[in-house]
Amino acid sequence: MKSRLLAGNIAIAWGVLFAIGGIALGVPAIVRNGILSGQAAFHLLLAVLAGLLCFAGVGLRRQSRAAPVVTLAVSIILIGLAIAIPAPLLLASAAIGVALIGLLAVNWNR
Repeated sequence: MKSRLLAGNIAIAWGVLFAIGGIALGVPAIVRNGILSGQAAFHLLLAVLAGLLCFAGVGLRRQSRAAPVVTLAVSIILIGLAIAIPAPLLLASAAIGVALIGLLAVNWNR
């Protein structure tokens, strides 16, 4: 029970920080390269993942049945992105993703 609450808190906190970082890096990229550039699409993807991570964190705190699955999916996507694109923000997100997967594995049956 406590590991799910901890995972929810971590997911919400990292989702907010991830969104702020994505916006802080995305706005200059959009201004420099245009709204239809690949960098804009990448930062839009990061914003969607941050939103999903916040949504999953709230669901984990409320004991939702779908929240662990969403958290697991977002964590796997973040780990895959960190492997494909070795950026510092993505590497930190992969570490958070591994921690979330570990916390969910401890409490998966409940």
